[in-house]
Amino acid sequence: MTRSSAPRVAAWLGGVALLAVGLAGAAPLSLPDEALSTHWYTVSILGNRSGWSEQALRRTPTGYESLERTVLRVALDGRTLTSARTETRRYDEDLRLVAVENEADQVGRRVRTSAQRDGDKLLVTRHSPDGDTRQELPLGEHFGEDLQVLWAVLAREITATWQTTFRTYDCDLGQIDEITLRAVERVTDPEPAWVLQAQSKLLNVVSKTWVNDRGVILRQDVPGMMQMTMRRVTQEEALADLEPFLLASSVPVDQEMGRPGRLGRVRLAVTDGGADAATLFAATPRQTITADGPTATLEVRAGAAPAAPGELPFSGPELQPYLTPSDAAPSADPRLIAQAKEIIGGERNAWIAAGKLLRWVHDTVVKVASEPRPLSALEVLQIKRGDCTEHAVLLAGLAQAVGLPVRMAAGLAYDTKAYHYHAWNELYVGEWVEMDPTWGEETVDAGHIQITASALDSTSVARMSLAASRTMGALKLKVLDYDAGP
Repeated sequence: MTRSSAPRVAAWLGGVALLAVGLAGAAPLSLPDEALSTHWYTVSILGNRSGWSEQALRRTPTGYESLERTVLRVALDGRTLTSARTETRRYDEDLRLVAVENEADQVGRRVRTSAQRDGDKLLVTRHSPDGDTRQELPLGEHFGEDLQVLWAVLAREITATWQTTFRTYDCDLGQIDEITLRAVERVTDPEPAWVLQAQSKLLNVVSKTWVNDRGVILRQDVPGMMQMTMRRVTQEEALADLEPFLLASSVPVDQEMGRPGRLGRVRLAVTDGGADAATLFAATPRQTITADGPTATLEVRAGAAPAAPGELPFSGPELQPYLTPSDAAPSADPRLIAQAKEIIGGERNAWIAAGKLLRWVHDTVVKVASEPRPLSALEVLQIKRGDCTEHAVLLAGLAQAVGLPVRMAAGLAYDTKAYHYHAWNELYVGEWVEMDPTWGEETVDAGHIQITASALDSTSVARMSLAASRTMGALKLKVLDYDAGP
């Protein structure tokens, strides 16, 4: 029932490998032959050598083509899971991006994305188990200049003050991202190279990449993505036996606090190796966190029913992000709409309708220990089984289908001397109320610690997964005191 959202991160983690590239400005007509090569990398997550990446650049009759293949292995609940992606990017003779092809195996769930430049638009087609979707994205200035840094390096244009911003398409987010790239350091060990820092506008993720004077990436560090590190090695070294990184499914505590669902208040001491513990959890109406050096005190209270529920359907610009259909919750699909209407009948009281949806999901979806694939609400409706993430995704899709704004919540939930990574929902019923469809709680108890909550679009879900991943590895919780019911 409880599972970290980190497999969702693992499904697209390899896509960051070439994030730190780009240069605004005029491009050369031809790259030198020394730039056309293939390189292999080992990928480490949380200190474990858990994957590999192959990256190649070749000339084509119309320009250039880059290839990136990445494989990652994850250990979860005694199983070894594999996520893989292959992405091909095609450029014209002026090094401008004109097409992208991406195939991702998201721990057994396969998704294929094609993007084609057409004037000032990018035409995108996505093939997933839910069916095909199409969209047009405006390009904006400096789109598709992500390969031109190679020329800047080879032409010795990088200096200590060098900086640029460009836009590129991210297949995993399904959006055009803006990358700010700047030189931060010149190093000589193990060979002369520039350290370039890139920052994603959509995810706010920062990476550092070591690029030598021949334009070869030697190393890349992305601390905010489960301490990911990529280093150039031989093909034999890259493909050698891997050590799947172990996803922590729980954080133990020092005492028993009774049955889940009975906690009215909990006060915890929070520490995390090297991190600012006070930034790990969200401040919400239910929980407050107070910093005390490297340690923080977290106080969590049980949720409460709304004082004055509203009526369905809700609307308004401030609620629109939480009503908009997405890949995770395709709530405009007639099958989700029909099921949600059947569940609530003619009910217009938002709180009563939310309770009906929650109880139906809790009673209908067969609970499994873990489901690592990133299934959509429509897929969960069809198979009617899953862990906490599938329960929360399905409730989200059904709620949006009848005009109930909803957010996904990621965090930890207490059970038997441990906090387990868990997912639940916040529903807007006139005010935001946290509800847990996996455990059947209309208002969550104080054993639910929220890390973050978000809308269900791909970018928001990715940010949520990153926030959850920051707590993995060194998080420690100590019970200071608590109040529990019978």
